[in-house]
Amino acid sequence: MNWWRPEAVGHVVAADAILQCSFWREVQTIAELPHDADTWSAFVNSACSDLWPLDDEALERAAVMAHEAYVNGCKSSAAKHHESVLPWDEGLPDVYKRSNIHQAAYVSVILEAAGFTLLKLEHGQTPSDEEAKPAGYDEKVEEMARMEHGRYCAERVADGWRLGPDNDPVKKTNPTLVPWEELSEAMRNFDRQAVEQWPGLLSDAGLKIVPKDVGS
Repeated sequence: MNWWRPEAVGHVVAADAILQCSFWREVQTIAELPHDADTWSAFVNSACSDLWPLDDEALERAAVMAHEAYVNGCKSSAAKHHESVLPWDEGLPDVYKRSNIHQAAYVSVILEAAGFTLLKLEHGQTPSDEEAKPAGYDEKVEEMARMEHGRYCAERVADGWRLGPDNDPVKKTNPTLVPWEELSEAMRNFDRQAVEQWPGLLSDAGLKIVPKDVGS
């Protein structure tokens, strides 16, 4: 067990007991990550400045495509009236732009871990969604969906969100900040569908996914 001595209290406390204490639960700079290796990895890797292997213009294009996919997915839900679905250049708050940019940047990390890499499309190339999908991609969707959920959890926690019974943007609580195994099947499908859309979205942004041995 890890131990930590908080100077303000002056006695030794078990690390896994800190958030059980009402005093420490109110400290905004302390938050609990889900007990999930993908979340831990994303939390650490997100501190790196070189997640995205291509130029900033390509990153923003990918982020815009990710945002548009999110907006389309919200059309039949209560979130369709939320400020997070505003058009990118028509009032979308910076916090959501940063979230989309983070998501797009981390896609390259997930793809790399799954055996793929990103390349720029040649000028004039417009592959179909099916053509944009590299061989072996479908077999990796589940693995990549797990990593995408871990990325989401890490991003939310880093932004001050915590596990709670409701998705409350004021209190910054969300019931989905849990390990993949504890996530509802509906939410797992949400992540799977997001990953399944990546080849087409990235193609629209002028990028293509290829096996690492092709991109090297």
